[in-house]
Amino acid sequence: MKARSYRDIDWPRLRSRYASWWRGELDTPLFYIATQPHVALEPRPHEHEAVKRWFMDPETRISREVALNRGRWFYADGFPTIDIGRINIGQAAFYGCPAHFANETIWLDPLLDSWDGWEEKVRLDPANELWRMTVAQAHLAVEMAAGEMAITTLGGFDGVLDNLATVRGVENALTDVLDHPDDVLALERRFLDDFRTVYFTLHDIIKDNPCGITTWNRALMTAGPVHCMQSDFSCMISPRAFRRLGKWYLEEQASLFANVLYHLDGTNALPHLPMLCEIAKLDGIQVVYQVPHGKRITDLMESWRQIAAAGKRIEIWAQNTQELADVLPFLEMRPPKGIKLNLFPQDRETADALVDGIARLDYPLE
Repeated sequence: MKARSYRDIDWPRLRSRYASWWRGELDTPLFYIATQPHVALEPRPHEHEAVKRWFMDPETRISREVALNRGRWFYADGFPTIDIGRINIGQAAFYGCPAHFANETIWLDPLLDSWDGWEEKVRLDPANELWRMTVAQAHLAVEMAAGEMAITTLGGFDGVLDNLATVRGVENALTDVLDHPDDVLALERRFLDDFRTVYFTLHDIIKDNPCGITTWNRALMTAGPVHCMQSDFSCMISPRAFRRLGKWYLEEQASLFANVLYHLDGTNALPHLPMLCEIAKLDGIQVVYQVPHGKRITDLMESWRQIAAAGKRIEIWAQNTQELADVLPFLEMRPPKGIKLNLFPQDRETADALVDGIARLDYPLE
């Protein structure tokens, strides 16, 4: 099939395909395929204030998002997206955790050195500068999408226990799980209640975007609010601890959405898979697979079969997969509820070869 520019997307066809996938009715895989953008962007600066503008200033960030989409080619079920959700910052920033904008990322310092008086210290601040910037990004994204691009909802803001690790610091959070479980549960209740405010404030701004909205991992919304849940912190605790402290949160959070996925953060999170498969409202589980890092494909196949056996969709984010040979094991699995592959070839030539190879396997990519 031919590559498409950001202006040549068949949005009605996409919505139909993604609706069928969410319902578990799609017999063939979803292929979100988009080339890596080759566009000249301003270099990432080093100074604190300059980096903050690079990451957070609405005009700078959204203009860059538009430029990245204009530099991509899209195939099959791929589509252009303005990403307001993955800004390398978390919900904890809106409580006033000190932010440091470094060359490669944003760091948030702990807010609580003890549990004393946390109820007054951990409060969502609507006047917070980074929150106001995020809201402004959402408004500008709707304007600049111009009926040609989807817009993301949140991503990386809300992971259960992730905000705890930020406001308390990772080492303190790990001991809190053992020594202060009741305080942890009360704080997580605060985080979840505030998440509703954060998510739906932004959702109400972008929900009428003509091309629709999507999760950060490019799962197009078709039936109402969508989200991709997560917990990076879970990689450091036992399944028993995560079940006690996190399952209630995930079940309640999932109930907020028409469709919801879970971002399984690396192979260290695989011990939590049985508990995740028990969450009835969870539509699917996303696994990040990077060639050649991490486990081999064959080492992970049993985990993907476990997800499929629980009646969940499977999304595989294969950032570095460039060749057909790396895709074949996913296609051979054919889980009963369908599979979604996110593939990001380096350039159009590589993408054309990958897509042609998939088409020769009799997968419809139109």
